[in-house]
Formats: sequence, C-alpha cells, structure tokens
Amino acid sequence: MKSNIMKHTLQQVWMNALGIMSVFFIASNALSAPVKTGYLEGGAGAAPGAISGVRFSSPAATGFTDRNGAFQYAQGVPVQFSIGDVELGVIRGAPEISPFSFTKSCGMTDRLKNIVRFLYSLNENPRLSDGLAIYAYAPSGRRFVDIKTLTPKALEAQLKQLAGSDKKLMDADAAMHAFVRLIDDEQWKQVYFNEFNWLTGLYRSQGGATDGDSWFFSWQYGLEATDDNYDVKKENHRNAIPERLRAEDVNHIGDIDYYGGKIFAPLEDEKYLHPYIVLYNAQTLKYQDIYPLPQYAHREGVPWIAVDKDSKDQYGNVTVYTSYTTEQDKQLHPEMIRPFKRLNKFAYHPMEGLKYIGTIPLTQTIDRVYGAKVYEGMIYASSDTSDKDYYKMNPETGTVIKLFALEPIRGRKPAEAKGLIMRTLQDGTEMHTLDIKTNKWGIKDGLHFRHHKRVQPPLRNRFCPLPASSV
Repeated sequence: MKSNIMKHTLQQVWMNALGIMSVFFIASNALSAPVKTGYLEGGAGAAPGAISGVRFSSPAATGFTDRNGAFQYAQGVPVQFSIGDVELGVIRGAPEISPFSFTKSCGMTDRLKNIVRFLYSLNENPRLSDGLAIYAYAPSGRRFVDIKTLTPKALEAQLKQLAGSDKKLMDADAAMHAFVRLIDDEQWKQVYFNEFNWLTGLYRSQGGATDGDSWFFSWQYGLEATDDNYDVKKENHRNAIPERLRAEDVNHIGDIDYYGGKIFAPLEDEKYLHPYIVLYNAQTLKYQDIYPLPQYAHREGVPWIAVDKDSKDQYGNVTVYTSYTTEQDKQLHPEMIRPFKRLNKFAYHPMEGLKYIGTIPLTQTIDRVYGAKVYEGMIYASSDTSDKDYYKMNPETGTVIKLFALEPIRGRKPAEAKGLIMRTLQDGTEMHTLDIKTNKWGIKDGLHFRHHKRVQPPLRNRFCPLPASSV
C-alpha cells in the first residue's frame, strides 16, 4: 500500500516537474526569441477591418491591440486574448490573426458566434469603415471565463458589467452577417471578352460548366462541349431533353454544372409544374438519370443548379443547390419576376441519387437569378435585373454580398445576364460570365463570354485553407 502511495507521489512530483519545465521552456523561449508584431483583423468596415482594444498577454509582451489591430508576440509562444475577464482564446502569435484563429476552424462555431457578437456589441467606433474599436478593458484579477461557455444571458451580463447597464447585446444574426460580409467580400475586374455570334451564341445562351480542361454550354433545348478554343467537340443541340419529359411539356434547360464525369442540368416547363434535374454523360452528352424535384420548392422553375464539388462527406455525398421559390414568395414580392430568398439543398451520391435536405434562408431576396456556381465553398450568382448584378452567397449563414454589375460593351448594356462558370485560367481570370448582346440596332445577335479576374481576394482566404479542386 505504502509502495503504491509512494509511486503515485513520485508520479505527481514528476508531472509537476514536467509542467514547471514546460513553463520554464516557454518563458525562456519568449525571453530569447525576438518580439514580433502581428495584427488582429476581421472587424467591421473595409478589409482588413482592424480590431483595437483587445488585451493580449504572454511572457513576451502584454498590452492592448492598437488602432491597426497590432499586438506583440514571440514566435511559438502562446498568447492569451481577452476583454475584461472574458477570454477569447489562447493561440500562438502570427503575423495576421482573426476571430477564426480562436476557433481553430473556419466554420460558424459557438465560440466564433459568441466572439463576433461580443466584439460588435462592444464596438465604440461610430464609423464602422475604420474597423472595430473596443475600449481597453483590463481584467479584474478574478479567474477568466471562456467565451465559448457563455450563454446569451451570461454574455449580456459580461457586456453590461464592462460597458454599463444600458449596453445592449447585438442581435446574433446581425453580428454574424456583418462579420461574414467583411470576411467574405472581394473585388473583381473584367479583363477581356469573347463574342459568340448568331447560331454559335444561341447554342451557348443559357449557361455553362467546366471539367477543368474544356467548356460545356447549354441552350434551351440542348448541350455542347468545346475545347479551350471554343471549337465544338460534341453537341446534342436538339435532342437533349428526354422524350418522356417532353411529353410533360418540359422544354427548357437552364444553367448547368459538372461533377464526376456528368453534366447536371436543370429542366423545366413553361408553367413550372414539372421541375427536374437530369444527369448527362459528359463524353456523349446523352442523358443517364432523371430526378424530379419538389414542385412546391420550385414554384418559379429551376433556372440553375450548382454542385459543391469539394463538399464530399465520409459517405461520398456532395451538396447540390437550386433556387427556392414558393407561391408566398411571389405574393410578398409582386414587383419581382422570379423572387429568390432561399437555397434548396440536396445531397447527391452516384449510387443513391439525389436526396432533398431542406432550405437555407438568405439575407435578401434577389430577382431573376439565372446562373450560379459553387467556388471555394461559396455560391456565385448572376441576376438579370436592370443592372445585371452579380452576387456571392455564404451557404452556411445565408449572407448575400453584392459584388459587381456588368459593364457596357461598345456603349451597349447587356440584354440578358445568363449563366456563369468558375475556372482558373493561366491568365489569372476565374469567373466567366455569359450575357446576351445586341447590335447597334438593338437586335439580339449573340453572346458575350466575359472573363473576370479577382483583384482583391476575400479576407477569409488569409486564414482558411482553400479546398482542393475535385472537378
């Protein structure tokens, strides 16, 4: 018995010694390593959105982030970040960090939601364009509380304890959407365009997709595959709609997508009573599978489909999106032709087919979305409104960000904004958009295929690893 007690005591002494040695090693490393400057980013306003007033503490340096979000750290040494007695997280210092850094994830975790809500509620800067400014609240000397563990009520109590009883906790969704708009916003520039005239343009007038090596295009009745020079390799211009669907008056193919050797095509009839997704062999352009869609969720048809090629789960399912429009949406927005306020979400498995999952609400209603693609986990969409606006949507939060509007070419605005394709080319362009063009007499005479380069990537890309392409 005594030997066991002695053994246990020795183990404890050894573990304590290891802990002391570990702390001593970190402290020694901090004292010997040069002090560097990093930046806490991801607040409001224009990127990078500095966050000031957050306390940082380590053996190397202690203080508060300044107006540029600057803090000091030593390489490899953990730094605690806090506001008052609320600990945001303990992480190793780096040249750039964001609220994502405290979660060790790029998803909308409970810790991230609490951090963002707390930061935005404490913001004292009336000019959000300058970033977030937090008053430098020092700790009281009591034990720190992990922000992840705080309920909304406890979070508000901490807020009032720091900033006064009149301070209100910002709405959770409003704070998250503000953060996502900052972290996901980006800038694009049109670099050049191709013109497809008359019949060539007609056969490419609905949408497109890519397998990474070639282009696929759709028009109302058919499909086409081309090489990088847009020379036709294979076409099924007039017989792509399956005969049994034509018997239901299905007569329109929308903006398509590609995944796993197959073309995913949305099909609809003029009355939007029979929405379908049809899968085609990408080599032959012949249909292979037909999946009926729930009509109640596609009251304005199915003008596009977007496959998240990088979303494959452990069971082999990938996520597929279409636009969700109900009769109620039409009544709420009588000024719109095709109001789009929610995403339909499906799971697709090559052996099990297409399974409906549910819907994702968006932060705003967009009219006449005729094309969409998933790229780096986000949805990029075209809108055939008067300005021909293009949007980015975060499918996890439903946050909508307006990116740009199509420019006039030769002084003429595009007649219709159609589908789009996301593919990185050697010239640096990534987004490729299709729009109907007109001649000087105002007659529709073909198609513009515009190529856009992202001149300012989203701030998220600095902190979150991008998925490997799996087209």
